[in-house]
Amino acid sequence: MLREHIERLALQVSKCEKCDLALKRERAIPGEGPLDAEIFLVGQAPFDSEQKNGRPFWGVTGSFLRYFLGRAEVNFYDCWRTNLLKCPLPRYGRPKWRQVNACLPYLEEELKLIGPKIIVPLGKWATKGLLSLFGIPRPEKNSMIPEMFGEAIYAGNYIIFPLPHPASLVYRSSLWDPTVSLFELLGSFLSSLRKGELDE
Repeated sequence: MLREHIERLALQVSKCEKCDLALKRERAIPGEGPLDAEIFLVGQAPFDSEQKNGRPFWGVTGSFLRYFLGRAEVNFYDCWRTNLLKCPLPRYGRPKWRQVNACLPYLEEELKLIGPKIIVPLGKWATKGLLSLFGIPRPEKNSMIPEMFGEAIYAGNYIIFPLPHPASLVYRSSLWDPTVSLFELLGSFLSSLRKGELDE
């Protein structure tokens, strides 16, 4: 039954025309992963390589992400993988709130169906989108979002743990070591959670 709901949602995503991003896409990219995933990864939007094979977090940034998750002792393939926007942005484009709001119901439905414990938004826009979805006040400036990376945010039955998006390393290799450290914080947090050292 759950698989049927997921497949139905993927079909809705593939046919979506709720915003202007649908006009120039090759395809929309639905989420994928194990249906009992405890960790739920959310990127900003699909990239070109994801357009080609129809799967989230593929190509160079996907390789980076698998490495960083390994530093947190998390298996990429044990996580549910999805994006805030299901269609790619124009090259060098940034999300618009009308586009985010059009896609948020799909993300909300994915969360309800998968029921993860930890949501890991990757990057500024994924973090802002999750905060908006849960009605959590957003920082006034985008430049303040990175200050939230590596800190747990409790939202109902979920724990949101924002981290940087590996795509940033394609242009700024100087961020490599800080990104490794932040993902290792996720590993430490998960270890403490399993040991029951954190408050519910």
